[in-house]
Amino acid sequence: MSFPQSFYEAKLHRSINELKRQKLCIGKSMTQKEAKSCFTQ
Repeated sequence: MSFPQSFYEAKLHRSINELKRQKLCIGKSMTQKEAKSCFTQ
């Protein structure tokens, strides 16, 4: 695999994990402050 391809795949994988975590954040009922800290982790 070429460098750019593996680099972008890793980036994509990371953003998918981010989305999953944010989805977990949204799934919980939280205060606005908690939600903010959840997204900025």
